[in-house]
Amino acid sequence: MPMMNINELDGRHFGRIDDEGHVYNAHDLKVGRVTTDGHVLDAEERKIGEVSDDGKVYDYEMHTVGHVSAEGEVFDYEMHHIGNATPPHMMFGGAALLLLFR
Repeated sequence: MPMMNINELDGRHFGRIDDEGHVYNAHDLKVGRVTTDGHVLDAEERKIGEVSDDGKVYDYEMHTVGHVSAEGEVFDYEMHHIGNATPPHMMFGGAALLLLFR
């Protein structure tokens, strides 16, 4: 999984995902991980949610918490545009934003 960035709406750097799926905040502290099958884990490696192939993001109880568009725009469950994820793995970045940073 190549490295990618997670940004706030105004373009400020919010965090990143490294080549192994580890998620870091803007201060470069590890806050979790996204697996290649879309599971989102917290810093203690507990599953806290997942992202589906269609961009829907679910918490650990499978409640919808948001959506990631094909362009990398991240929306919360009320469809407020809260940020953006850069290619190549925008769905993973969006899921990390919704589940690890909010």
